[in-house]
Amino acid sequence: MSLDSSASAQPGASPRISIPQLRRLLLIVLVVAVVALTGAVFVLLQRIFQNFGPGVETDLVWKTVRGAQELSHAVDLGLAVGDAKMVEEQFGDYRRSEDVLGIVALNADGKVLARHGELPEAPELLFSGPAATERRTPGYLVAWAPAQIEGGVVGKVAIVVKTKRLVDARSLLRKMSVGTGVAGAMALLFGLLFVNFFTRSIIDRDKQLAAYAEGLEKKVAERTVALDAANQGMRLVLDNVEQGFITIDREGRMAAERSTIVGRWFGTDSADGTFSQMVSRMDDRAATWFNVGWESLLEGIMPRALLIDQLPKQIIANERTLRVNYIALGPEDSLERLLIVLSDVTEELARERIERDAREMTRAFQRIAADRTGFEQFFRETGNIVKRVSDGAEGDVDAELEKRLIHTVKGNCNIFGIDSVAQACHEVETRMEDEGRRASEADKKKLGNDWDRVARLISGLLGDKRSTIELEQADYQRLLDSLRSGMAGQELVSLVESWRLEPVALRLSRLAEKAKYMARRIGKSVAIHVDGGGLRLEESEWSEFWSGLVHAVNNALDHGIEEKERRREAGKPEIGNIWLTAIDNEFDLVISLRDDGAGVNWEGVASKARKLGIPSSTREDLVAALFCDGMSTRESATVLSGRGVGMGALKEAATAHGGHIDVVSEAGKGTTVSFSFPGYLRRRGALAA
Repeated sequence: MSLDSSASAQPGASPRISIPQLRRLLLIVLVVAVVALTGAVFVLLQRIFQNFGPGVETDLVWKTVRGAQELSHAVDLGLAVGDAKMVEEQFGDYRRSEDVLGIVALNADGKVLARHGELPEAPELLFSGPAATERRTPGYLVAWAPAQIEGGVVGKVAIVVKTKRLVDARSLLRKMSVGTGVAGAMALLFGLLFVNFFTRSIIDRDKQLAAYAEGLEKKVAERTVALDAANQGMRLVLDNVEQGFITIDREGRMAAERSTIVGRWFGTDSADGTFSQMVSRMDDRAATWFNVGWESLLEGIMPRALLIDQLPKQIIANERTLRVNYIALGPEDSLERLLIVLSDVTEELARERIERDAREMTRAFQRIAADRTGFEQFFRETGNIVKRVSDGAEGDVDAELEKRLIHTVKGNCNIFGIDSVAQACHEVETRMEDEGRRASEADKKKLGNDWDRVARLISGLLGDKRSTIELEQADYQRLLDSLRSGMAGQELVSLVESWRLEPVALRLSRLAEKAKYMARRIGKSVAIHVDGGGLRLEESEWSEFWSGLVHAVNNALDHGIEEKERRREAGKPEIGNIWLTAIDNEFDLVISLRDDGAGVNWEGVASKARKLGIPSSTREDLVAALFCDGMSTRESATVLSGRGVGMGALKEAATAHGGHIDVVSEAGKGTTVSFSFPGYLRRRGALAA
């Protein structure tokens, strides 16, 4: 194709295009290209600022309203008792937040009990307007919420949050938009000049071509300046966003362009090298996990989405918790790069911890109010077990005992609503099982720290230790009848001395309450029947047995009692039944647990026993297998059961008292587990009613 300045082509000649047509064509291409480039930059900026601009406003409003509500729940107890120090401590991480300008808490009389920071208004003005709603001013947001306990208002809390971040974000977005528009206009202007210059008269074609060649470098430089202006805009974004953006190639090397905040999180010396090397300086476990997942992702044997989901979701850097998201770049069958987005969720997790602590304190308060002695027993016994696990050397606690102790702590904490410690135990158990090892020092340290945190919260509710003796109505009536009948003094002394022992009925009743609580958690309806037989036993001597019996109750709930639909299909009442009894059988102590559930799945027990290499040829073998470590017919473990270590702990506690175990089960009818202790009452001198 050749160029010609004439308006039309000669007949028979090859097709030609005129200079005006060429100019129009080039102008159209130029305008479309510049508009597309500018539009693409605008779209990219808008997408980035969807989480940077509006996200800042949403975060500040959420922090204001949610902060007032969280603080009102956190300080309600301190406001109720008028303890300013307790209230200030519950301000927690909000005191250290750069966005928080001030916090003030009023008691029920409207007087300032505690405050933090500088208040832009008089305290009483901060509580104007409806509760749990932000009030906006040019420089800050205000929200307040009432603190309530059981429906009664014990005070209120207001929080003031600065809007400086929102103002800065909007200003930056405006500057970037203007800069992008200017860059696009400059590119369009230079393009127009170029087209006009290129399409001069055909007579001066050679001269124009020479001039064009001479000015080519200048044009390239001008284009480079325009692109640099756009890149500077992107650099400005990366320098100011609160998220870390990193791209890595197939070798794991990081691109030079990344968010400035990455250097603040991981240190300026992390500019070179691979992503895993940078992470390993702060979180070696996450780096190792990433390397394993990255190798699998490069192999591409499994679906990409599944492999990306296996990469670490969190990284710890300089005491900050970073959430990690991954975006694969390139075709599905060939991964070219990986975009890694890091978000600081430290404050979010802190808020969740405040909510968790508040929930656990509320549950503890309710338990203490309902049964203080029972809660003190749980608190004391569980604390001793945690200390034994976290502080003991390997020679003091063998591997099987360690599993049992951790499982017991999990069961006890589940029952009393201490979910954080129960979840920590479950995670430790999972790692021990998956990796085939004992609990690591880090696991034991974390478990001890989690319990210490809960202990600090609960100790204030329990107060000083009290020495008490618990009596039932039957004890009182028995003493009264003995006095009226003229019982000899020594016999009365023996009767009263027996009160120092713990009533078995009380222990069984507490087990019943725990069973009801766990039944509600797993969605089952169960009636618990208790008969202590008027017996009393030494509390410290039998504490491990009662803790172990919790596992048998959990098994009855989880494996024995069926769902409502299955019970209806079997012609049973929808509500299941569990009986907990203790009897004096001619001075032999017999404690039994009976349910009207589905019965033991003996075939499942035999199959699992064969896999574990446990004898399974006789009924006695199968009964013994039920109490072996590792025995569970569940395919996966839950926070309630499935580890196969709880029943082993129960058997060990029973045999420590010279007892033996008997299991009677009928398919579809239920199961009875009996623990017999021959001659125990005679040897120990425990009394029956």
